[in-house]
Amino acid sequence: MKHTTQPETPLSRIPSCVTLAIILALTLVTFTSHSLADGTASYSFRQDNRDANFQPVVYEKTVGPVPEPLNATEVTPNSSYVFNVSGLQTSPTSLSSRASFTVGIDQEGIAESWSMSKANSVAEASLVDFATVQGAAGATSGTVIFNWVVTGAATLSLDTTPFNIIQVNDLSASAKLDSTIPDAMGSLLDETFSYPNTTSVGENWQQDFGIASDVVMAAVPWQAGVEMPVFFDLTSTVNLDVENLDAAGFIAGLDIDLSNTAVLQGVGILDDMGMQLSGASLVSNDGFVYPAVPEPSSLSLLMIALPLMQVVSRRRSKR
Repeated sequence: MKHTTQPETPLSRIPSCVTLAIILALTLVTFTSHSLADGTASYSFRQDNRDANFQPVVYEKTVGPVPEPLNATEVTPNSSYVFNVSGLQTSPTSLSSRASFTVGIDQEGIAESWSMSKANSVAEASLVDFATVQGAAGATSGTVIFNWVVTGAATLSLDTTPFNIIQVNDLSASAKLDSTIPDAMGSLLDETFSYPNTTSVGENWQQDFGIASDVVMAAVPWQAGVEMPVFFDLTSTVNLDVENLDAAGFIAGLDIDLSNTAVLQGVGILDDMGMQLSGASLVSNDGFVYPAVPEPSSLSLLMIALPLMQVVSRRRSKR
């Protein structure tokens, strides 16, 4: 009989106690990753120029989405774009995102002239978890109500002084809180803030916007012993799209700051009749217990008023 010896692997040379510790650590990382997910950040820009011979020259770049904050400066012969983008889950019950950039174009003394400028940045923070309803004595199914509050601010600015004229196709900032749970997909918060005109002529404009939502809710069905997904995304987006009508340049600033923040204030667990189960709790796979909503009457009223809705949406557009 031919005897063969298995080749030694790097893991086989590690003492068994160390190997066990590594396996346990990797298991723990995998096990707890549901309740704390990193966000993503991305940005892009495109600028169309004309050279001294009136030939088109295009500058463009796209970065992301990537799982870490982005702080970058992109330059062309006659412009500068400065991006700051970050999306984070700061705790199991709070999400933070911020997207901003500034653009400065000045073709004075430069051989190339600009004709169009577009830029965009997006920050997204996600709550990705799996949980089960526990302690629901006598109830086998019902609805979990997730109660969120979103606060933040946005600032938009545009400087075309002294005599520059540009066409403004888009200069906006938006905030969104979405449920991406398969049985309860929808937008809980959707606000957009925009420059109010289509043309800017020699002006120095700036406007600040506040974001302070009422409680926004998502209703998700549950069944006893069945794992339910808990998926929510907080997204901050800023967009710029302008064209040169008669302008040497301009300066624009776009910022939407939801870093303080989207907070899951609590969950309410209802039975099939819409009554809150005071002894029940929503427990993550890693053992985290979601905070409970202390007002059962408001939850019952919600279920009476909205018996067929899975997500309560709040949408508003501001200019």
